[in-house]
Amino acid sequence: MVHNDRASRKRYLLSSIICTIILTTLLFISCKTAYGPKGISGGYFESKISDSEYQVSFKGNQHTTLDMTNASLLYRCADLTLEKGYEYFTIIDDNIDTTTLTLRPDPVVPGKTVSSMSGGTRTVIMADLGNPTASTNYTATSHIKMYKSDALDYSMLLYYAPQVKEAFSYVIKD
Repeated sequence: MVHNDRASRKRYLLSSIICTIILTTLLFISCKTAYGPKGISGGYFESKISDSEYQVSFKGNQHTTLDMTNASLLYRCADLTLEKGYEYFTIIDDNIDTTTLTLRPDPVVPGKTVSSMSGGTRTVIMADLGNPTASTNYTATSHIKMYKSDALDYSMLLYYAPQVKEAFSYVIKD
């Protein structure tokens, strides 16, 4: 009897650990992209063109809206401008890539009955996943040129980096 109690406790502990890992993973996956360097669920990245020019991108996941992707990109442009010692930036060129992934899972049996070793019976209901699901991800990219206040090019639309960061500060708070 003691052996069965120990085995039951081990199975319970193992199943609890597995459930915790699965739920934590699902929680992580179901979140929109956080503002930060590119990782598993997206983020920003840039490449240097010259000392004052960069190509800056922000990649969202399926939970990040197009508006939030654009706001995160502008915030990163402002952040990078200040990091590099500039105050203003202009967008020379921009682009938005949209990737839509459609999954069409195999239909499954609507339910089945399973017997356990202890003699109990349980019924498992499985969802009908025969309908396709679509997931859309956005990647916004801008080619920016940065300026200091003593070398402004007034012929272009200029963004003042501190104001942009303030206006889009909600990007890093959510």
